Amino acid sequence: MAKRVLKTDTYHIPAERLGKYLIQKTRTANFITLSDHIKETALIDYTIRGNSIAPDAAQCGIQHVGTLVTDKKSRQFGKYHIPLVCRGKNLFGGTGAVYEKYPLYIPAGTSFSVSKKYIGSSDGIFVFYDQDGMPLDFMPFSKAMQKNGRLLAICRQTAWDIHYVGWREAAAVETQLEIGGCGAAYTPYKESRADIFLDKPLRAGESISFQNDGLPPILLPGDDACTISVQTGVQPAGVTVSYYQDTKAYINECLDDLLAIMSNSQ
Repeated sequence: MAKRVLKTDTYHIPAERLGKYLIQKTRTANFITLSDHIKETALIDYTIRGNSIAPDAAQCGIQHVGTLVTDKKSRQFGKYHIPLVCRGKNLFGGTGAVYEKYPLYIPAGTSFSVSKKYIGSSDGIFVFYDQDGMPLDFMPFSKAMQKNGRLLAICRQTAWDIHYVGWREAAAVETQLEIGGCGAAYTPYKESRADIFLDKPLRAGESISFQNDGLPPILLPGDDACTISVQTGVQPAGVTVSYYQDTKAYINECLDDLLAIMSNSQ
């Protein structure tokens, strides 16, 4: 008898139609990294909790979650913008223009790596900025770092909250920033987002959610890993997401729990 092989992609029916049969999981953090999700399915639900912080000496008034829309030509003028962004493995979606500050929130203590395609130039610097657009750190590239056609940078763990990143002094061809190890395989940038506009900023003790407040849906990209974060100067007190978990990931979790129980019982 021929051995039956389980195919990697076994989900042929849209997840929405199988909702009550699929495994649902919930995660809470300000910067959420998923690798156990069913690809290309929408979040079941998400909740953003407000926050209020006291400013430093150079600013005035209590600050809350949400960026005021000041463009008078915008239909959202006077409202507060809260973009919830979901990115694939590659977090850098900037154009590579000199002095560009591409919005990307990465909390302190996060390990990451950057790489880019080698195009004959020995110059190039990745720059990381705080919420006020002031440089925090630099990652220079040189020809000596080339490996397999790419310029590699060592992995880093940021000591600060990063709010913007930029690539300077050379074209940003196949530039990649990813969470975790120093993998050099390039993945094109993928993004889905929910642009939320409120009449007032989201204060501490307040919250909004997709299901309860009729907010825009958000789709998980087809990459093996993705990250979810809110791109605002004042970060929320927390973001909670509910999603469909991949069956194989769930089984592996159960096996790990079982092995831990057996190990503790010996």
